[in-house]
This record gives sequence, C-alpha cells and structure tokens, in this order.
Amino acid sequence: MVAIAVVVGILTRWWVLSTPWGVLNADEAVTGLGAIDAIHGRFDVVIPGNAYTANLESYLFAPFVAVFGAHVTPLKLLPIVLWAGACIVLAMVVRRIAGALAGVVAGALLWLVPGALLVLSTRAYLAYAGGLLLVTASLVTLIGVLESEVPVARRSAVAGLFVGLAVWAHPMYLAVLIPACTVVGIRHLKRWRGWWLPAGASALVVNLPWIVWNLRHDYPSLAGEVVDDSRGTYLQRLGRFFSGLLPRDLGLLDQGGTRWIFGRPTSIAVYLMVLVVVGIGGLRLARSGRGGRMLAICLVAVWPIMAVFSPLGFVLDGRYGIGPTPLVFAALGIGVAELAQRAGRTRPTLTPVTSVAAVALWVAVLVVPYQWRIIGHHRVADPNASQAALIDFLDTNRIDYVAGSYWVVLPVTYFTNARIPSAVTPGFPIRYPHYQRIVEAADPSQVAFVFQPSDENPGALLQPPGGYDRVEVAGFIVYLPKSSR
Repeated sequence: MVAIAVVVGILTRWWVLSTPWGVLNADEAVTGLGAIDAIHGRFDVVIPGNAYTANLESYLFAPFVAVFGAHVTPLKLLPIVLWAGACIVLAMVVRRIAGALAGVVAGALLWLVPGALLVLSTRAYLAYAGGLLLVTASLVTLIGVLESEVPVARRSAVAGLFVGLAVWAHPMYLAVLIPACTVVGIRHLKRWRGWWLPAGASALVVNLPWIVWNLRHDYPSLAGEVVDDSRGTYLQRLGRFFSGLLPRDLGLLDQGGTRWIFGRPTSIAVYLMVLVVVGIGGLRLARSGRGGRMLAICLVAVWPIMAVFSPLGFVLDGRYGIGPTPLVFAALGIGVAELAQRAGRTRPTLTPVTSVAAVALWVAVLVVPYQWRIIGHHRVADPNASQAALIDFLDTNRIDYVAGSYWVVLPVTYFTNARIPSAVTPGFPIRYPHYQRIVEAADPSQVAFVFQPSDENPGALLQPPGGYDRVEVAGFIVYLPKSSR
C-alpha cells in the first residue's frame, strides 16, 4: 500500500504542476528571494512587510540557490519534500498511539491529500508545508514527554525546540500547540527540571530573534488583527471553518466556494461521511492512552482557538486549514483503520486489504474528481512560459529594472536571480526594501512597468504616459520607456 500511495501522490502533484496551476506566483518567489538574500548576508526575521511568518524555508533553500541558481523546479520540490516529511512523522505519531496499520493509513491519506491542500502542497509558501512538518514534529515529541512518568530534560528541550520553531514559523499554529502544551503541562505540573525549564528555555532561545525584532519595532506582531470582526464575528468564523474551509481542503468545494464537486447535496453527504470517520477516529484517540487523549483534545480545541484569530477567517483558498491538518488526518487514519478492522474481524488477513480498498476509495472519490473538474486536464509544457517571455522581452529592450504589480515583478526578480531588481507600485506590500530603493533611484528611462490586466495602474508611472509604449507581452501589460531604445 505504501508504494502505491507514494506513486499516486507523486502523480497527483505532477498533474497539478503540469497545468497552469503549476505557475510560480509572487508569494512563492518571496521564498526564493529570501534565499538569495540569505546568500548575500541578509537574514530577515520575518517576511519583510509582515509582522509574522518566518523565513525558515528560505534559509533551508539558500544552499540550493547558491549551487544551482534560482530555478523553478527545486523551489517547487521544496514544499513537496517537506510535506512528505510531515507524512512520515504523522505515521510515526499515529503508529505510537493506534498501531502500525493506522499509522500507515494516516500517513498515506495525508500524502494523498485532496482539494486545496493538494494545491498547497505544491506551493513554495513560507510556513505552510514547513509549518505542517514542525507542528507534526511538535506533537510527536510532546507525546513522548507526556507518556513519560518522569520527563527527561533532553526530550523536553527537543519538544520546546519544535514548538518554538512552529510558533515562529506562523502564530496560527498556536491553535494546535496551546492545548497540546497545556495537557503536557498539567501532566507534569511540578516537574520544573524535567519539563518546564528545559522546554521553556528551548522555545525561548529559538524565538529570541523574533522577540528581539518585536522589541526593536514596538511589537508589530501584537498589533495585527487578532480579535476584531474584519473576517466576521467569532461565531461566523467558527462556522466558516466547517462550512467552507474543511470542504475545500477535502476536495469537495472549489477554492472560490462557488462549485461543489458532486453538486451540493451529494457533496455534503460525502462530507458528512468523512466527518463521521474523523469522529470515529477521534473517539478511538480519546480511548488510546495519554497521547491519544492529547490529540483528541487538540482536535476539538483547535477550532474555537483558531476562531479567535480574525485573519484565519479567510477560507477562500483553504490555506488556513493547514494547522488542524495533522489532527484531522490522524483521526481519519485511525477511523479508516478501525472500520477496516471491524470489516475484517472474522478474517484478520483482510484487514490490510480492506485498508488498501479504503485508500483507493479515498482517491477515487475525493482526489480524482477535484483534479479533473477543478485543476483540469489541460497540460502545458511550461506553466511559467509567460514569465520567460516577459523576461526575454525586457532583456531584448535592455531593461535593467522593473516596477509594477507585486504578482508580476517579484517572480521576474527571482527568475533572473536578482539581476533585474523590482519595485512594487503603491497598494502592494513592500517585501524587499533594498530592491525597492535601487529601482526608485534608477534612471526612469531604464525602468519598465509591468502589470496584470486586472491591476494596471498608469498613475504609478515615473514619467508621463506619453513617455512609454504600452505593449502586451504574454498576457502582461508592459509600459516600455521610449527613451530606453
């Protein structure tokens, strides 16, 4: 089963990457540009222009850029490799709690993830695939401490290390880690030397860069939207997780929320059946010793805690479902294994066969229909051909600098290994101030402006519009300075 799951998971990701969904967008380019910055000695504590989200994947990716240069393939492989690591760790967690069969099924289902999460597993976003791995590693190490009669300081320090890294990666993971750490803390309430001091010191040391950065900049990480109603009220956000977020992440609803894969009634029926399996797995977790109870508590508590953070009320592309993902898929794996064991109770040899059938049913019902209807089957030789054509056009016209849409110019800078620095026009976040300053100080005759048709902004040009030729290149709008030729 493992070999089949591995192959099918690779094929589903290849399917995504070989369609227009495989394009490298600007948020992914941020990860690559962070790696280029690291090579040149610039280490940002968080994404520039943000008050949170660490650049951990950029630092991990930097050696590859140093050796091979800025390319799409290795950057796109980075989240896939990290996701695979999370699947292995989840299998270890569930195996420890519910046995080998449940562990294999949970890891396989997470690798064969459908819907918005499948797309997310191919996107080189900071703190998502990497955050999934860190949270899952935090859970397995916390369970190890929880199940020890006397906590070992070394194990507690390792747990604190992973928890600290996960929180630094993205604060949304607090929704999972707060209840997990609370359970461990209650269990070892008086174990200062074995638990509290080593775990707390380790988490503190890991987060020192983030803490110092906040001290120097007047705590911007605490000034964001946390408890306001910008994404709806608390109860609206809580309801939205189940009416919009989970259906997207389970491959039953498109990312825009307008199209149910099997039509609304049938899709909701399938959704409810999946939730029943999760519930069966959750009940089994609650009866599976201390580690299982901790995961069951987290599975219930994560949603009301998530709803406290108003930015997590954004459910359109399903990305904020990444936090509960290891808990949901742990329960799914255990639930599937439980049903398989019941089905094969009279003939134990049927248990693994039934599990393979369950995984095959998962792929047939949740993975393939979403792939076919939402991702589509239109293959392209190079999803980034438009960016390549744009860069060829800029080089042909001897353009050394670009400005314009965030979604266009950041990939240009990454694809050219920062040979063409970029600046974003007003209204977009400034991720790389050093590139912004370079472009703003450049001769306007060498700065081309590039936009998507949806965000064209002639008012941001450095010269009067008459000083440019407006050209359409590979779907982009380019304002080419006339004096550049």
